[in-house]
Amino acid sequence: MPMATDISICNMALARAGVLQAITTMADSSAHGKACARFYEQARLGLLQEFTWPFAEQVLTLTAATGVTAPGWLYVYNYASGVARVNRVVGNERNPIEPIPFRVLSKTTTG
Repeated sequence: MPMATDISICNMALARAGVLQAITTMADSSAHGKACARFYEQARLGLLQEFTWPFAEQVLTLTAATGVTAPGWLYVYNYASGVARVNRVVGNERNPIEPIPFRVLSKTTTG
């Protein structure tokens, strides 16, 4: 099965909504193309945030936030760019598996 593209996913959504005309680009100037361009990314991120999808997992090294404090927390890190959802935070090489309690205070990214 070929990998789905943004365009093919939008066309499937349009077809399910009863739209017979397919779009060929996300920059399509039709009303349907504009709707896809407007809502696709929001819907994609929403779905990625709702579940721990194995295909979307990645391990990142967090960067410490400078000049930022959070009451009740010893450390504050920047929210990594391109991350839809943080599932867990783990320790360093000495204790890589044990989850560390965390709370996302802001999803403002750094890059």
